[in-house]
Amino acid sequence: MGGHARELTAAALAALIFFDVAGTPAGIEDAIVAAGPLYCLIGLIVFPLVWSVPEALICAELGTMFPEDAGFVAWVAAAFGTRAGYVEGTLSYLSGVTDNAIYPVFIVQYIRTLTTALDDGVAYHCTLAAVIVALTILNYLGLKIVGVLSVGLLVFSLAPFVVMVFAGIPKMDFHRISEQSPGFDHIDWSLFLNTLFWNLNYFDSVSTLAAEVVQPVARTFSRALAAGVAIIVIMYFVVVAAATSISPEGTDWEATSLSNVAHIVGGEWLQTWTVIAIAASSIGLFQAEMTTDSYQLLGMAERGMLPLVFAKRSRFGTPTAGILLGAAFLSVCALLSLSEIIELLNLLYCFAALLEFAAFLWLRFQRPELDRPLRLPLSNVTCVVMLLPTFAFTVTIVCLASWKSYVITAASFVVSALVIVVCEQAKKRNWLEFAPDCDWSLPLPEDGICRGHQRVPGDDDTAPLVPAQDDSSVNVSNGRQRTFFFDQAPMLQV
Repeated sequence: MGGHARELTAAALAALIFFDVAGTPAGIEDAIVAAGPLYCLIGLIVFPLVWSVPEALICAELGTMFPEDAGFVAWVAAAFGTRAGYVEGTLSYLSGVTDNAIYPVFIVQYIRTLTTALDDGVAYHCTLAAVIVALTILNYLGLKIVGVLSVGLLVFSLAPFVVMVFAGIPKMDFHRISEQSPGFDHIDWSLFLNTLFWNLNYFDSVSTLAAEVVQPVARTFSRALAAGVAIIVIMYFVVVAAATSISPEGTDWEATSLSNVAHIVGGEWLQTWTVIAIAASSIGLFQAEMTTDSYQLLGMAERGMLPLVFAKRSRFGTPTAGILLGAAFLSVCALLSLSEIIELLNLLYCFAALLEFAAFLWLRFQRPELDRPLRLPLSNVTCVVMLLPTFAFTVTIVCLASWKSYVITAASFVVSALVIVVCEQAKKRNWLEFAPDCDWSLPLPEDGICRGHQRVPGDDDTAPLVPAQDDSSVNVSNGRQRTFFFDQAPMLQV
């Protein structure tokens, strides 16, 4: 965690949260199609309370409890063992890099509307490759640049929507919101819930940047998360309320976008500005996702889960190997259709999120002695009650998934098992250099690399630190060795 400059301020982190979760209000139109304006607005109030706020609160407590770049992987591994951490890391990483493949495609599609030259397949794919390379180089140049760029893009991306709302006040008729809404029994629940989920999740992703934020971490994290949640929820609600009250009665939202509403309010200039802002936001979305994905791999390498090559930083302080791997993955995924990409995402993220919520509760009940710089002022029972609707919603999303999503998710669990086998064998046979395993309940040393230290079993938690045993499953709870079921289960030997 130490040994490098902490360059992420609260403003920069809030901007990265904004782009990790939303980007612009564009994309929420499908929720209007599925449920109508009224129920969409109700959903934009209920969903943040059921999902976004609990996820952000958990990220605030656990992100400051484990102020390292392993992020949510550290949470799950501390609760359920290193192998469970591998599963969490694999599902989250696959979800993240697949999600990131969408944004270069968006950018090229916007360019395509300006010229017919990209109608040729070769020209299209060459431009797509050039966009991916350019955005990857920008990410490589450092968090300070990415943070400043994200703040600027946030302001630029939201500006036309702010103009649209205020300039559109004379045209607003809020009766249209209820008049354009179908009956409750006509809601397309699968499209509605998946669209809300798509637009209001991923608050946990910034936990993989916990070792990069300026001190004090707890204050920076809490301010950034609070600002991120507030900006995103207010943005969606206000823009949807304004757009649906401005659009004429009988508007077909399947053929209408927010840029069309901007044209109604301000004409072609505001519509053009809105389209450019949406396209520009794709740059911010890409940078935020690539940043959190690559630093997740860096954090896992610091903890001995991945080869140390992933923990090495460039002269700009960025994880070179993680950035290159992410670029390679998303280059392949970018060849898929948008519907195929989205189908690869939501279910993977649901299972990863369920692991995170379970880890939060387990650590609350079983490891109350661990230091929590930003402990939520809620009892353990209240935390359970808070998460019951969240669990229920997540299970609902899982149940609404298609068979193709189930197959893809099953394959992802197989990939997780393969990652465990390969990494364990590579470490055992010294194929690659790894940091030693260490007790997940202990903070990393200042240079960010685990030295394989853990506490000696004893009567209290003040026992001295000694070199860790070779068995990575050993952890300590209340002075006694504790082994995890998954870490003790036999794996394939090669």
